[in-house]
Amino acid sequence: MPASEFSCCGGKSCCENSADELDRRDFIKTAAAGFSVAGLLEAQTAAAAAIDLDTWNASLLERGQTRVYRGAELKHIAMPLGGIGAGQVYLRGDGTLNPWQNFNNFNSNAMAPDSFFAIRAKPVDGSPVARLLQLQPRGDAPAVQSIEFSGEYPFAWIRYADDALPVQVQLEAFSPFIPLNSKDSGLPAIIFRFRIRNNSAGAVDATVLGAVPNLIGWDGYARPEEGPRHSEFGGNTNALEQRAGATILTCASVTG
Repeated sequence: MPASEFSCCGGKSCCENSADELDRRDFIKTAAAGFSVAGLLEAQTAAAAAIDLDTWNASLLERGQTRVYRGAELKHIAMPLGGIGAGQVYLRGDGTLNPWQNFNNFNSNAMAPDSFFAIRAKPVDGSPVARLLQLQPRGDAPAVQSIEFSGEYPFAWIRYADDALPVQVQLEAFSPFIPLNSKDSGLPAIIFRFRIRNNSAGAVDATVLGAVPNLIGWDGYARPEEGPRHSEFGGNTNALEQRAGATILTCASVTG
């Protein structure tokens, strides 16, 4: 039989030193080594992922630090406040209250007119200073110079800064969220707790003002810029009541 062009030893079908066989053996060895390396890398990757997951899970139980937002960051903040199923009023990073989505409405432009907080502080031997507790002035009423905002739902904290004020002012705002108590967690209530600190050597007379219109009758979509004169506010009444340790403002509507 003539030598085959496909063999290296006189037409035999195989040869111990066959280049094809060597190539196959080398390929098998290389592939096996490759699979071993890949398996090792995969095992190392899985182990690293398990360690990262354990680290992440452990970090969830750490107290950590509260983040403080300032400057341009404040325009992106709107903390929802309000009980479960009771609608929401948003406390924004600039200190304003808007929108008001507690009228069965989902209107991001539901702005309640004349809703704001302010402070008046008078040193015993000085002139009074008044500031809106927000970053936007209203007419001739000046606003504070800067705000620092921190939030850990359902709590929001604001620190107001103004060189002209003889006191430091802070706000803590929240709605009750009580584990296993859905009734009280659904109260249509927001608590605004102001803290005023006098760092001066003398006495300071300070007063915090909170203003909000009587919104009974508003559908949350119309623009009630006219305030009490708006057509949707017809017959609304406000009554002030003094009780032990509390002053209560009752907003009602007279029908008929």
